Amino acid sequence: MVKEEELMSKLRNLIILLAILIILIASCFFINVSKTKKNKKSASANNMILSQLDNKKIASIDFKTKSGSYTIEKNNSNYIIKNCSYDLDKSTVNSIFNAFSRLTALQVIDKSPLNLDKYGLKSPESQITVNMNDGKKYVYILGNEVPTGDGYYFKVYDKNTVYMISASTAENFIRKAGDLRNKDVVNIDSSDVKYVDISNAGSKEIELKQTGNDIWTMTKPYNNQQDVDEEQLSNNVLNTISSIKVSDFVEDDAKDLKKYGLDTPKTSLIVKTSKGQANLIFGNASSDGSVYFKKSDSSEIYTLDADIYKSLSDLKPFDLVSKNVYYASLDGIDKILISYNGKDYELAIDRSNKKKTVYKLNNNTISESKFQNIYSGLTGLSVDSEIDKEIPENPEIKLTYVLNKDGGGGEANINFVPYNSDFYAVFRDGKCDFVISKYQVQKVINSLN
Repeated sequence: MVKEEELMSKLRNLIILLAILIILIASCFFINVSKTKKNKKSASANNMILSQLDNKKIASIDFKTKSGSYTIEKNNSNYIIKNCSYDLDKSTVNSIFNAFSRLTALQVIDKSPLNLDKYGLKSPESQITVNMNDGKKYVYILGNEVPTGDGYYFKVYDKNTVYMISASTAENFIRKAGDLRNKDVVNIDSSDVKYVDISNAGSKEIELKQTGNDIWTMTKPYNNQQDVDEEQLSNNVLNTISSIKVSDFVEDDAKDLKKYGLDTPKTSLIVKTSKGQANLIFGNASSDGSVYFKKSDSSEIYTLDADIYKSLSDLKPFDLVSKNVYYASLDGIDKILISYNGKDYELAIDRSNKKKTVYKLNNNTISESKFQNIYSGLTGLSVDSEIDKEIPENPEIKLTYVLNKDGGGGEANINFVPYNSDFYAVFRDGKCDFVISKYQVQKVINSLN
């Protein structure tokens, strides 16, 4: 009986403790919910609306900043800076006009300021006057950056209260007129480029042309016209050209090109598209490392990002060429003739039987796999570097492709001339531009036996 009473007493105590715990948890939850609601309400109150103008009814905006004054005028959907002929960046100007459709403050700083100077509002960073189509004006003043760096002091001109607005909002009000200019002064679409000529001082001129079927060839600087590596062309040339944008506007009507290094340019670039031609010249580096450049037919001076310029100035023709000694598709070949060390080899493809193609080596039928192995070895030969001196064409190995109408007809003649103990000079139709390792060529020759 005593044990039963003790057990019941312990059970009652446990239930009481559990009830207290539940009450405590519920209280904490209620307090947190209340704080959350209070914070939301406070945040909503702090996010105060200072302006709700219809940006479609804004006629112009006057900016009076420490760096100068200017007015942006709107004509339908177009913008201009008054008394300037600048082509403006529409998206940047749109963001300025849109800022006044819902201009909010992050918090109140001072409802009755005695000294505006401490907020930078006596001699402000910027005074902005919004002029509406109906003649009404709304004036705002932007002061100093707040010590934390995440906002600026701000006030409505005819009101006392000092607010803090976000740094991103303030950015719209402290731009210089030049910051609004369209930086796509070149604006080249890489997919529409048909011709490129790059001349770097002290280096070989590079000329690239797009031929039929969107095939690119290099017509300068080599003796032979060269096939182009399409991936290298896209990455190192076309993408670079489409990335050329103004970093900064330096001078609108330059008379002295020498101080920019543009009297004797370090780099010249010609680009042709279906829409026209762009001629650009590049000079010295500016104090911030960017590079001065201009259009050949303009007196405006700009700067370009140094990394983009470096992609052009460091470009070498060998970086862009296809390294294959010669490539012809199998369907375009009738015969391949090889002469080496007093021996002649003839690889032939007999297509007279439409049901079965016959492959031959010196008139002896060989398997398709053996023929393919030799063909792959020959078309896979790749040059190693440019030749650095002229040598006479006294070939040790002769290679001739006899082409059918699918291959363009005629013959392609490649001769391998000893250059030194490790390399052959590669002559194609009597002209030499590159060298190739002897190891590569000998490996293919050995596959004939």
